[in-house]
Amino acid sequence: MSTDYNTRWDFIGLSSDSKPTPATSSKVVDGSTYYEADTSKLYFWTKNNWYEKTSLVQTNIERKMKW
Repeated sequence: MSTDYNTRWDFIGLSSDSKPTPATSSKVVDGSTYYEADTSKLYFWTKNNWYEKTSLVQTNIERKMKW
């Protein structure tokens, strides 16, 4: 019996770095996050794009952690 797992990955880098994509890393899946260490901005990957976390957008992590 085989089970597929969609593991969400968290990435950290600089704003000058290229954010990973499914084309460059198989670990980028819906719900993955990218934290820019030099700007303190948080991005989340969904529907083939990185979106910046704003006060109006709550990620699944924050819902679970109740930030």
